[in-house]
Amino acid sequence: RVADNTCNLVDLPSINFASGTSNLSAENKALLASIATSLRSNPNCKVVVCGSSAKSKSGQALGQKRVDAIVKYLVEAQGISADRVVAQYACSDGDPSVVEIRAEQR
Repeated sequence: RVADNTCNLVDLPSINFASGTSNLSAENKALLASIATSLRSNPNCKVVVCGSSAKSKSGQALGQKRVDAIVKYLVEAQGISADRVVAQYACSDGDPSVVEIRAEQR
């Protein structure tokens, strides 16, 4: 029997932040807890935490803080191995208050 190394995580939620903040709301923490549960059930998956590129230096710094807050929560609060959570700071041109979470093969 060949091991199944596919990643079956789909439709992961985006995390929305209040304007000007990198604080995780209770709703965000609940979404991240559900992602962590899915990761535990799918050991061949890792996730990419994908921030939007910002035009200003302050916007870029805030975007990095938002990505870092998500990574920190998944690793420290939910116990997901750090090698399964990849931070990317400017991988989309979308709304800078939204951070996308994408599945990736491990």
